[in-house]
Amino acid sequence: MLSQLQNQIETLRSGIQVSFVDRDALSQLQAVVDRSDGLLRKSRNNVIKTTLQVPDMDSRYTEVSEAYSHTFTWILQDSEEEPPTAEVKNELLTVTDPDV
Repeated sequence: MLSQLQNQIETLRSGIQVSFVDRDALSQLQAVVDRSDGLLRKSRNNVIKTTLQVPDMDSRYTEVSEAYSHTFTWILQDSEEEPPTAEVKNELLTVTDPDV
């Protein structure tokens, strides 16, 4: 389908032999060509999107558990504050997922 559309556009572009075209006709022809180019671009984009889709493409997002509530809080801490205690560090490093 995509190649047929592209061939038809090329036929329109190459098959017109005119010695004079008034401005209105020229603008109408340009609109047709622009519309055809837009349709061809959309068609190509759809082919690419369809090709890249896989049934479980969202599975990684849905399988990742919610982030720990204190993740990256150390970034927002002032450098003058004391570093986290060993207990806090252990809590941050402890895996809470029973499947792991």
